[in-house]
Amino acid sequence: MGNKCIEENKLLKRRIKELEDRLREAEGKLYNNERTFKSVIDLSPNAVYMCRGKKMIYANRQAVKIANTKNPQDIVDKKVGFRIVNHPHYEDEVKKRVELLLKEETRVPYLEQRLVKDDGSVIYGEVAGLSFLEEGEMNVITILRETTERKLLEEELKENNEFYSNLIESLPDAVFFTASREITFTNAEGVRLLGAKHKEELIGKEVLDFVHPTYREEYLFKTDNRIFKKNQVKLSEGKLIKLDGTNIDVDIKSIHLLWKDQNIGVVIVRDVTEKKRVETVLRQSECIHRKFIDLLPIGASIHDGDKIEFINRKAAELLGASNEKDVIGKSLLNYVHPDYIEASKNILNNVGKLLGEDPPFFYNKILREDGKVIDIETWAVTFYDNKKLKTISVFRDVTDLLKVEELKIRAEENIRLLEEERELNKLRTEFFANLSHELKTPLNVILGSQQLLSLYLKDNKLLSECHGKVDKHLKILRQNCNRLLRLINNLIDITKIDSGFFEINMKSHDIINVIEEITLSVAEYIESNDIKLIFDTEVEEKKMCCDADKIERIILNLLSNAIKFTEPGGTINVNIYDKKDKLVISIKDTGIGIPEDKLCIIFDRFRQVDDLFTRTHEGSGIGLALVKSLVEMHGGTISVYSEVGEGSEFIIKLPINQTCGEPSREYRAKRLDGEKVERIQVEFADIYSL
Repeated sequence: MGNKCIEENKLLKRRIKELEDRLREAEGKLYNNERTFKSVIDLSPNAVYMCRGKKMIYANRQAVKIANTKNPQDIVDKKVGFRIVNHPHYEDEVKKRVELLLKEETRVPYLEQRLVKDDGSVIYGEVAGLSFLEEGEMNVITILRETTERKLLEEELKENNEFYSNLIESLPDAVFFTASREITFTNAEGVRLLGAKHKEELIGKEVLDFVHPTYREEYLFKTDNRIFKKNQVKLSEGKLIKLDGTNIDVDIKSIHLLWKDQNIGVVIVRDVTEKKRVETVLRQSECIHRKFIDLLPIGASIHDGDKIEFINRKAAELLGASNEKDVIGKSLLNYVHPDYIEASKNILNNVGKLLGEDPPFFYNKILREDGKVIDIETWAVTFYDNKKLKTISVFRDVTDLLKVEELKIRAEENIRLLEEERELNKLRTEFFANLSHELKTPLNVILGSQQLLSLYLKDNKLLSECHGKVDKHLKILRQNCNRLLRLINNLIDITKIDSGFFEINMKSHDIINVIEEITLSVAEYIESNDIKLIFDTEVEEKKMCCDADKIERIILNLLSNAIKFTEPGGTINVNIYDKKDKLVISIKDTGIGIPEDKLCIIFDRFRQVDDLFTRTHEGSGIGLALVKSLVEMHGGTISVYSEVGEGSEFIIKLPINQTCGEPSREYRAKRLDGEKVERIQVEFADIYSL
């Protein structure tokens, strides 16, 4: 009995040991399976979480990665929702799923939702769940399959589809998609092009229904699968029939694509009916214009640089060519006279700069093919032809016209010369009438005085009773002799000036002193006529080169005129201004003035403001012309400013030149004698009163 119990105990121990060995073996296998299972889960591309209650107890590598960390312990043992929470949009749905999982052991299928990470970024994922009881507590396994990249790609594709759909809809051309020669899609322009109101009217329709019979065979050939080449763009023209039966001309661009083993046609159609109409009108217009240009009586050409591209019939005729084609391609310069080639090159180079401006015209000479030279008048204008600058030239033969113009110019010149001759004859007639008057008046006075003196001598009363009368008549004789001498001197001097034999003696003089002395020497006579004389100068002395005698003659002549035309009570001003490089002399009076229309002739020879029969003062019309010549011989200028009733001002401007010699003693002595007095008596001979 005891032995039996011992054997049973030993057997029991062996079985217990076997059970323990089997248990250890099972535990080892279970551990290995657990490790394998964990490895598989860690390598899963999906995030796997395991929670017990509201506490995270496991997270695989992908879950750790999504949580923006590297260590699983950063999220394990933390509260559910640490680092990642459900998007508010999905909170209600997720809450129901969680309640179901915690209530009983169950499975919930994948649900697409958005999740918000702790950095605020949003991820997309599909989430599934599994719950089971262990040790009396509910465990939940959550699997997150992240679909952010796919979702973003889908959204991008959606946006692209929307963009290209809008783009196709907004295209100005009609777009059709076809499959098996049926319309599967069209844009708004396609609806309008074919005269439909809605896309549904066109979808599913046979393409051939809209192709004009003339072009159907061509369409069938181009869409034949046997000759179909993928991605080959085809261009063509054609006619389509709208729903209302109207025909329209179109340009077609098509391409065939393979999509899901199906031949898809993409056809872009543009309505060119108006374009065709305009092209037809343009062709007709071009034909009309060509005929019109050929009928023009002037030559017309188009050339690129100097290369002729087109000429009309008249241009060929002007160039001496038998046919327009014989000239095309040749250089314009081949037909230009050698003397005008350089000028023509310059015109061709510069005409391009006148784009948009009025075309210039110019004369040229053409050397025809038969050797004949003709004159032409040319207009040229530029234009762009396919972005290349070209020139249109029109020209006409003006050989005969130029001859007529030359004859016309000669005729006008002859008429002008005839008018000048008439004017000169008139001036000559007036001058000789004036001269005869000027000569006759003092001669009559001289003759009358001589007759009276003869009577006095005959009666032997010369030295006694008639002494005063004799003296008076002798003065009259001398004054009128001076008048004749002044007239003759002026005539001789003006003749010398014309022939170039008149000389001036340029020496260094104090011109202020010269002008002042000659002015003051006549002051007594001027004041005796109840005229006030004012002399003023900016400088007291100014040495310069001049002919003192001629300066005195100029001043006396101007003063004589001022006295002659200034009424008693008037004023004569003589002013001298030093302007550094020139001396300005002004002689101004308060006389009767000069009409504005006569100012331009007062310095002309033999011209006077009043004619012979209306003037109230003596004069030959030579004085001011002589003054102007003398001033100009000094290198100066003279001008006049006048107003009728207000007076006149003569202004002399003389250049200051100091490079000349001093006058000789004999010359100075001669000027100190009675010559100055005699010069005054001669210059004032026609205004002195006895």
